[in-house]
This record gives sequence, structure tokens and C-alpha cells, in this order.
Amino acid sequence: MIINTSIGDIEIELFDTETPGTVANFLNYVNDGDYEDSFIHRSVPGFVIQGGGFTFKDGIVGNVPTDPPIANEFNRSNLRGTISMAKIGGDKDSATSQWFINVADNPGLDGDDGSGGGFFTVFGQVVGDGMDVVDAIAALQRVNVGGALGELPVRDWSGGDVLKENLVFANVVLANNPPPVNTACDAAFVTQNPDELVIDIAPTGTDDTVNIQCALTEAAKTGIPIVRLAKAEYTVSSILVTEFNGSFQGTTRDDSILNVADQSIACSTMQDQGLTPAAIKFVRGEPRLRFMTIKAANPCISGDPLQHLIHFTGLDANDSNCKNDVVFGAIDRVNLVGPGRETGILSAIAVTPEAMVLGGCKDTLLGTFKLNRSEISDFSTGISTAMRAGAQVDVNFSAFTDNSTAIVLADSNQSTTIISNEINSENTNLANAAAYGVVITTVGAAAPSKTRVVINNNKFIFSDSVGNSGSAIAAGLFNTSVQDVSISITNNKFTLAGGQLIAISGNDINNAAISANNFAGNGLYGILADSVNTQGVSGWTITANSGFLGFTSLSDVLLGSGTSQMIIGPDQGAVTDDQGTENTIL
Repeated sequence: MIINTSIGDIEIELFDTETPGTVANFLNYVNDGDYEDSFIHRSVPGFVIQGGGFTFKDGIVGNVPTDPPIANEFNRSNLRGTISMAKIGGDKDSATSQWFINVADNPGLDGDDGSGGGFFTVFGQVVGDGMDVVDAIAALQRVNVGGALGELPVRDWSGGDVLKENLVFANVVLANNPPPVNTACDAAFVTQNPDELVIDIAPTGTDDTVNIQCALTEAAKTGIPIVRLAKAEYTVSSILVTEFNGSFQGTTRDDSILNVADQSIACSTMQDQGLTPAAIKFVRGEPRLRFMTIKAANPCISGDPLQHLIHFTGLDANDSNCKNDVVFGAIDRVNLVGPGRETGILSAIAVTPEAMVLGGCKDTLLGTFKLNRSEISDFSTGISTAMRAGAQVDVNFSAFTDNSTAIVLADSNQSTTIISNEINSENTNLANAAAYGVVITTVGAAAPSKTRVVINNNKFIFSDSVGNSGSAIAAGLFNTSVQDVSISITNNKFTLAGGQLIAISGNDINNAAISANNFAGNGLYGILADSVNTQGVSGWTITANSGFLGFTSLSDVLLGSGTSQMIIGPDQGAVTDDQGTENTIL
């Protein structure tokens, strides 16, 4: 591994056998491109130089995005030339992205710091003449620009503001350089950055499909972890890449725009090949889509709606091998813009097996998927997932605007978290279908029997001026079979404006926990629970919710005739219509 700095390169030998978890965590940041444009933010003479915490992009200092903290793996002394993970004082298991190189022997970092911390994990060492570069950085002038940048090393600085050219950048890359980019790619537009493991793609001004397809295929084959778009607009039709383990990314979502051309995709041909029609399809692997905006309106040549804008999936539905497929996908800081909630494209994102639409035995998709800090607007469905075997799905910190349905969990056996999103729906068209925020449903007879969902700290803002129905959360709209859904709905804010709107609707769901939510505006019901396909539902607890006194509805809480043994907690101010049996209203 090499740290490319503004002063020179520092080659690092990693101790992946001694500290496997720490090395894996570090390489995950490297492969995700999180250390791009990062800089050495701390230098303490005779002690350490430290990086991995902050970036400088477009004139702005930002934080390196962090994954969850990792377990401490201390087993080597912090000697001169070793690289270790930085941590929070008093917590030895708090390391995330920041690292430091020991400029001197620092045995004080090897033991307990007296507050439960200490034991800084050494996970590699500088080799070759890398310490010459480290010492040169340590010898630089330091300035205090406030906060965590109180000991910032600077070069060629004579006062005033600290500029980009004054910082010591530290981009971390893998040391083993792959073969050059395939000569089949157009060298005028597809190039490998000589200083990084990156394939850069320049726009042609016309159709960029061939160049982007070639770059992604080459990256999947050679292991290059990043395929990068410039600050420009691109035009594509359909792209498919298999076993891509890296990041397809732009510079920022405001600067890198990917336009899917109208009537450019042979959707019927894709179906004949066992492929659900999609503009961008990732098959297996660990693909990540980052830092761009993708726009589409009417991509199918036939004029029919496109099934998916972006599809994470397994092998085609015509494949005779019925073994399970696995994909570990992610979308991070991407804007997806569709043609409108009732036209053009059925879903912005799908994480589903090909058999979900086309039939056949390729009906099980395993792995993980994460949607983070993205914006999705004007689609029939924002994101649809149908993963199995306890797959982990996280939809966090994103915005969904004017989609018919924001999030669909269909035929899933997932552990799903939906946290800190904002879901907006404003309907003024009587022809539009009912609007939904989160839907949990089954569509196939072979749907898994269980799924788990946590919906926490989201904002649901729904308005309808034409009398159409809708639900912010609709669990249990089962078409062919019934699931055992473990669902927790907590700390959400529901703002409704429409006489047929429901905040939380649950049919055929046992043991739901609904707590600490806030309800505002007006609707048909705040909470509805009932049984349609089963012999009855029970075990709901509805506690510590607020806002019912100012919420105008037919009933704040409706417990249908199929309910029993439900508990409505005290001091919520809710008007409850109890049509069930043996329910408790405190």
C-alpha cells in the first residue's frame, strides 16, 4: 500500500495476519475512495503525523465519511515507523478512519491510558525510504486554524488563509499496479490515472455508452477499484457489468451528470436474454455507485416503461444453474431524477433477483445493500428490495420526493433499517395512484415467511388535494401469502394533509411496536391495525406517541374487528375506535 503525499510517497507494509479486522477496515476506506483529497491534519514533533480524518474538495474542508467503529487488535508496540489507528480517548474500540504514523518510539500508546482507552493498534509499518517523507512532513511549519486542525502542517505558507497548495495531501492507494487499460477502450476518452488505481472517463459529447461499459468491464477484470467520471455531462443507453468490486463514481452529484438517452434501450431484447430491462445493471460483486446525478425519462425503444433505472442483481433468468446469487451493493450521495410518478420508469433502484419479474429459478438474492445520503424523485417506485436469508438492507439519510411509492420491501427476508430519511408526496392529480412511503408486501407464493424492519427518525410529509388514498407506512398488503413481519416504528414525524391519508396502516401484522412518533395535520387515520388474510392479529403496543390532540381524523387509532390483545398506552391523547376483542386501552 502507498500513501501518495504532496511531499512524496510512503510505502506501507500491512500486518493483515496479525490485525485482520483493522486492515480490512482500512482497505475498505481505500477501496471506497474515502481517502481521496484527504490531507495530513495533525503533526506533533517527536510524536506522530496523522491523517484520514478530513478532506479538502472544491475549497471546502469536509470529514472523511466513517464506517462503524472496529474492535481493538493491539499486539505490537508503537515504534518509530509503524502506522496505527487513531481512537477516541477512553474507548479502545472506537477506531474508524483516522490513522497516524509514529515519528518516534511511543511506548505510552501501548498500554491502558487510565480511562479505558489506550492500546493503539499497530496494523503496518513504513518500508523503504518512506520515513524520509514522514520526517519531512514532521519538519514542516504548523499552524492552528481551529478545532481538530490545531496542529496543521503547511508548506510554502507565509501567512493569511491556508490554501489548497499549502496542505499536505495524503491519498492512499494499493501498491500493486494493475495492467494498463484494455486497448479496446478509446484511449482518447478512457485513461488510467498514473498516480492512482483509477480509470478516468472523459465525455465524448455524444454517446458515452461504449467507453463507460469498456472501463467498467476492464475494472472488473483487473481489480481497479475506481472508475471515475469528470465534471461533465454524459449520455448512455444500457450498461451491464458483472463481478465489479469497486466504485463507479463522479466528482460530485452537482458536477457529474449521467443522462440516459430516450428510446435508446432495446428492452424487449433484454427480456429475451433473461434480463429485467434496466439502464445500469450490476450483476454480483461489490459494486458502489457514488457522487453523481442520473436522469432518465423514456429509455425503452418501444416506448414501454423501463423496469429499473439501476438494478443490483444476480445471473440472468435463463441461467439453468439455480444456485443463489450474492451482491454487496451500495449507492452513496447520488441523485436520481425520473420522468414523473406515473410514467416512464417503474423503479429508480431495484435490488432483486431476475426471476422477480421474469420468472424461473433465479429467485434468491443474498448479500447487503446500502442507500446513503441520496435523493430520488419522480418515479413510480424509489427503491424496491427483495433479498433473502437475513440480508442486511439500510436506507438512511436520503430524500424521496413525489414518487408513487418511496420504498418497497417485497418477498423479502431481510433485516432492514430505514432511518433518518425524508419522504415527501404531494398529489394534485386525480389520475395518480395511491401514494405510499414504505410498503412491506408479498407478490409471490414462495415468499419467505419472515422479514424484519426498523423504521426510525424519518419525516413523512404527505398531501393530497383530490381525495386519493395513501399511507406513509403500509405493512401487510399481501397479495398471495402472509409473512411474519417484525416491525418497529419509532421517533418518526408524520405530517398529513388529505382526508383519505393514513400515517401507519398494518394488516395481518403481529407484534408491531409503535412508539414516540408525532402526528400532525389531517387524515383518515393516524394508525390502523386490522386482519384481512389471517384469522386475526395481536400483540401490538402503541405507546408514547404525540400530536394526536391536534391531528384531525376519523379516528386517531382504529383497531379493526380482526384485532385482539393490542395495547394502547396512556397519555397519548388519541381517539381510539376499538372494534376488536380483548384489546387494552390505558
